[in-house]
Amino acid sequence: MTKLLNHVADEKMLENLTKWVKAFMEAVESEWARQWMAKDALGQHLSGPFESAGRFCKAVAFLFQIPVAGHPAMEDVAYFMDYTGPVVWRKSIKGILKNPEPDGPNHSEIKHKSRELLKRLYQDAVRTAATEGPAKQVLQTLQAALKSGASELRPNCCQPLGEVLNQMGELEKKLRKGGSQELQQAAIAFTKDLTEKVLEETAPSILGQDVDVLLQSLKVFSAAKKEFPTLRTQLTAWATAHNTAMASQEVELELKQFVAEAQKQEALTKVMFDAHKIKDLLGKISKPLQGTLREEMVKAFPYLLEQVLQKVVGGEPTSTALLASLAVMTKMATWTEHPHEALASLQVKGLKSHMLFMSLVADLEGLGRDTQSRLRKDSKFKMLREVSNHESQCKKIFEEIGQWEAANAESMTSLGDMTPDLIAPEDKIVLIDIVKRIQNRAPCERDTVYTDCVQQQSAEYSNLLRTANHSMQKVSRSFYAGGASCWKITLGENSDLTAVLARASSTLLQIPMETMKHEIQ
Repeated sequence: MTKLLNHVADEKMLENLTKWVKAFMEAVESEWARQWMAKDALGQHLSGPFESAGRFCKAVAFLFQIPVAGHPAMEDVAYFMDYTGPVVWRKSIKGILKNPEPDGPNHSEIKHKSRELLKRLYQDAVRTAATEGPAKQVLQTLQAALKSGASELRPNCCQPLGEVLNQMGELEKKLRKGGSQELQQAAIAFTKDLTEKVLEETAPSILGQDVDVLLQSLKVFSAAKKEFPTLRTQLTAWATAHNTAMASQEVELELKQFVAEAQKQEALTKVMFDAHKIKDLLGKISKPLQGTLREEMVKAFPYLLEQVLQKVVGGEPTSTALLASLAVMTKMATWTEHPHEALASLQVKGLKSHMLFMSLVADLEGLGRDTQSRLRKDSKFKMLREVSNHESQCKKIFEEIGQWEAANAESMTSLGDMTPDLIAPEDKIVLIDIVKRIQNRAPCERDTVYTDCVQQQSAEYSNLLRTANHSMQKVSRSFYAGGASCWKITLGENSDLTAVLARASSTLLQIPMETMKHEIQ
């Protein structure tokens, strides 16, 4: 055994050692062997040597990661590496594992390489001693997931493979060299199996994200399988041809999941909706809509509208996610030929306009700590004008919603009297009053930021105008009625308009403008 161990760099010697270790462990771990060593006198006498030989086999199996009976562990290697007693054989194994091949007449290159190999294997085992156990559990979980998911094509069928690709790099840091080999082989087989099945399909039954995972895997393992680059080219072409169908299917699946979850929740703000993902997928789709996508969009629209409204009324700041939800709803309203398309479009516009208005108010608030400091920063009123314009736009859209509601008051009343479960999906938006709920939302400190700025600036301008008017009166008082140079003094009761305008013009020319300018300043 020591000779074989001292020549493991030789491929044939390692093969023989592996066979011997496997055979011995299979025999010694059998139930018959256990009973023999426990009850037979000779077995009891030989149990010590058998245990020592077994520890040797398990140490070799652990270092070379050979699958054998008996659960090899680092403790089996330590049985030799940490030994300080008198048993020559254990000390010999320790020397082979720990020390370089000594110079002398028996020195050989193969022995030197074998000692170096054993040293690297031991160092690798020590490096991963604390992490390998948990990592192997993750490894086994991933392998089981791959095994159970490789049978059929369906949406998200490549999720286990995606998990493998995501965790492979981290696992390899925690495992000994070659520890992930079995998982890699399983991933390669999974990738090949599903890719070949996909290429035979004329109507895709998987999602775009599944194809992305397969393409990534074909690239990652291209060095291991010579046909993978060709398969990757073929799958890319297939995905391009079926891009719209896969995107439609994925949007439909996402909307179904969203509606199913939304129907369970009263607070829709807690329901997950990946608006960015749906928006990107809709970018791959064009009218007319395929399959039952239109129906799912109509079902989802009122829940998504309610979700965004709850977030806005709850004071959630304007974000790219909220704006993406509005972009999705815009397409839902216009692409589905919605029976209430006019109202749906106005509701989306109203929410967007209000959100942008509140976002601008927040920007205005950020200019300073109080009204005075904000106005000093916005000295040319650029921000105030923007806020004012959006406020006007918002009011106009809200008025248009009110006009729609007035024109459809009868049908709204009928729907309001119905049991909610009996209301058709396309009619549910009629009962969502975004205007009233926005106007009746709980007040917050920010609500007065804009109005305080307007009132402050209006007051300052009023004071300025009063001061200017007083200055003008002071300079031009002699031209008033009863004054020494009253402008009407040369006009008669029957003077015509031409005479009046001529007299007024000449009077204005007599006012000392430089004096007036100085007084106003």
